[in-house]
Amino acid sequence: MIRLTDLLKEIVSPESLIAQWKQTIRPSELKYFCKRDNCGPAALSFMQFLTKQGVHGLKRIEGYFEADSVVYDKADFTKEMKQEFISDGGNWNNANERKQWIENSKYAEQWKFIPHYWVQDSQGNIYDAIGEEQFVKTKLAKDLNKDRYSLTDTPNH
Repeated sequence: MIRLTDLLKEIVSPESLIAQWKQTIRPSELKYFCKRDNCGPAALSFMQFLTKQGVHGLKRIEGYFEADSVVYDKADFTKEMKQEFISDGGNWNNANERKQWIENSKYAEQWKFIPHYWVQDSQGNIYDAIGEEQFVKTKLAKDLNKDRYSLTDTPNH
């Protein structure tokens, strides 16, 4: 049985392991995985890839990623939030208005916590196969620091 830490020594970095996984999937799969709500299937696919490499002792974790800014897509609003936003005179079809409203609301801190899946090894190391695409490239976060990952939607600090 190969330990992930031993495999990583051979490969050099978690990023290169993720890059190898991305080379094994179709472009259409990667595009699908990169959509924010598809991180669960991406984590499973990444775990399957690692298992085929002989790596064991991995878990798919369901938790939250703490972004630098709030999420404000229409799907991020609860029914109550939408009603409150519209009652406050907000234009539902204006993304900037939705973002500003959340940033200035009681939801501001909690709406930085995005439900997310990632892979974790037995030493507690985090491997986020599509975090770069979902959070950094979309400018929701400047990095994938391990302190951003949490099992709850409240600040760790």
